[in-house]
Order: sequence, then C-alpha cells, then structure tokens
Amino acid sequence: MKRLWAACLLTLGLLLSCWWGNQTAQQGASQMERALSSIEQAIETGDLSAATIQSEALTHQWATWHRVLCLFLSHTTLEQIDQNLAALPRYLQQEEAGLARATCARLRDQSENLRDSESILLENIL
Repeated sequence: MKRLWAACLLTLGLLLSCWWGNQTAQQGASQMERALSSIEQAIETGDLSAATIQSEALTHQWATWHRVLCLFLSHTTLEQIDQNLAALPRYLQQEEAGLARATCARLRDQSENLRDSESILLENIL
C-alpha cells in the first residue's frame, strides 16, 4: 500500500512539474511576442532608443523564464533564443534597423516554435 501511495505522489509531482513548464513556456512566448510587437513598432517609428530600452528589458525578463525553461527544454533551443536576444540591443544601438527587424522576426518564429512544441497535444506527447 505504501508503494501505491508513493507512486501516486510521484505521478502527481510529475504532472505538476509538466504543467508548470507548460505554463511558463506559454506565458513566456506570449509576453515575448507582445514585447517584440512593441519593439517593432518603435523601430518603424524610428525611435531606436525606446526600442533599445524595451529590448534590454525583454532580455532581462527572458533570464527569469530561462531559469525555469532550462529544466524542461533543450538547451540548444534556449541558446538560440539567448543569442538572438543578445544581438537585438546591439543592432539597435548601432542603428541597424534592418538587422533588428530580422532578429525580431527570428525571435517571433522561435517563440511560436516554443509555444507549439510545449503545447499539450497528442503529437507532442507521442
């Protein structure tokens, strides 16, 4: 009987940790996409200093999500997002609007991929 209770507790712990990882990935991807939209709008209006500040804030916010997501996701996936987030403020500081837009598009694709890969779907489970 003790083994059954231990198995139930371990299963519950596993399900809770999976739910926590899923929620973090979904929230992180949604907030990243909102932040990227505002950065892209600032780039379009020509306000590169505001876009730089927003991109640095996004980088700091990503650091908190990264701590949780590295428990659940492949480090290579997270490393690609880290590299693009590190490059974005540099492009904005150097007034490379085209490269900044391309980096935002790449980050948007990576956040959508993050959301899709962590969705609770049959294809992701199997």
